This record gives sequence, structure tokens and C-alpha cells, in this order.
Amino acid sequence: MSEQKPGDIILVNGANKNSLGIRAFQRVKTGMKASYSHVVFCLGSGDIIHSDMKGGVHRLYIDDLLSECKPNWLALRNTHISKIPYQDILEKSIYYQQQSYNKLLIGLFGGQTPEDASFCSQLVSLIIKDLNVEVDLPDCKKTLPVHFQHLIEKNGWDDVTREHEEAISIYSRIPNYRESIDKSIQMSKELQGNTVQTLEDYHALKGLIKDLPLEDLGVEFWNAKKVNV
Repeated sequence: MSEQKPGDIILVNGANKNSLGIRAFQRVKTGMKASYSHVVFCLGSGDIIHSDMKGGVHRLYIDDLLSECKPNWLALRNTHISKIPYQDILEKSIYYQQQSYNKLLIGLFGGQTPEDASFCSQLVSLIIKDLNVEVDLPDCKKTLPVHFQHLIEKNGWDDVTREHEEAISIYSRIPNYRESIDKSIQMSKELQGNTVQTLEDYHALKGLIKDLPLEDLGVEFWNAKKVNV
């Protein structure tokens, strides 16, 4: 059965003039032909996470992305990532949700990548690194969409675009499927908000109650780690 597997990577071209500039910049920066301007990370079954200028790092339904892009897109699958359990992929991915978009491209030309912002290819590279999968990519802060494009030339990577196209067609015919994705996205946002609030409350009470225990909160988020406990 055709499906979008967690860990798959999709490369797309936006329909606006910015995408042309992004492709040209990548070619100048790397010397490689750049056919795509944006990269996203699949959480499976139409659910993706990416970073853009409009919303920073966020999840959305695949059709919402493709409706704003040109039809020539590419889906890639790595044999090692595809074997990682879904829950692990989900947790490593949503760790970064609600970061800002790294519009100044900090890290690409030197310096440290900011803890609260990522551009699209930085995000996908960071997720793969957190999954402890070795991939032939530059340092996370210097990774561009073109670097993912050329992974198809490497061992362990397959073009699964046709499989994705068939899967998206199937999802579109399932009643209330889109609503189920939206519900999952909303739940992850609420989990992130609750985690941060719990840590802030703990920090506030810690000065009043000696040896106050903190329960294991499970999933980690970048902005929860910034809370001083």
C-alpha cells in the first residue's frame, strides 16, 4: 500500500518569485544545481513539519503545502530512518515546533545556530541528527535544500514521489481525514504549552517548598528547556 512514512523528506518549489531567488542563491553558495527551494519532514500519513517565514516551525497537512507550490516536487526515503519507531520520530520533530523562522540565516555564514529559530533545511537536518542517523550532509547550520536534493545519488535513499502522490490521493478520499490531522496538531501544541507552564510553575514553587519533586514530563520541547529549573 502506498503511504507517506514518518521520516520521509519532501522537496518543493514555491510558486512565488522568492523561490527562484532561493534556488539561485543555493547554486551560487554550493556550486550544485538547485531544483527546489524548500524542504519538509514527514511525520507520516499527510502530517508534515517544516519552517517558513509565515509561521516558523509548525506542523500542517500536506495538501496545505502543495497547494502553494509548483507541481514538480520530490519525496525521498532513507532506509535507516524508515525503521525508526513513529513515536521517536514524532518526539524528535515536535521538539522544535513554535520556533521562529531563521530569516537572517544565522549560522549559515558563521556563528552558532540560534536556539529559538531554524530555516527549513536547518530544521530537517537537526531532526535527522537528533535521530542519530548518519547522513551525508553538511553541518546542520549550513545545510540547504539542495543538499537534500542530491541525497538521491547516495546509497540508502530512494525516490518515493509516486508513492506519496498515490497516498495523498487516498487520504483525500477518507472522510474527516483532514480533521484528524488538525486535531493531532492541536494536541501537540497544547502538550507543549502545558509542559512549559508546568516547568514555570515548578520553578516558582521551588523557592517556597524545599526538595519539591518534579515528575517526568515525557516529551521535551526547546522552549521548555529554556525554563530555569
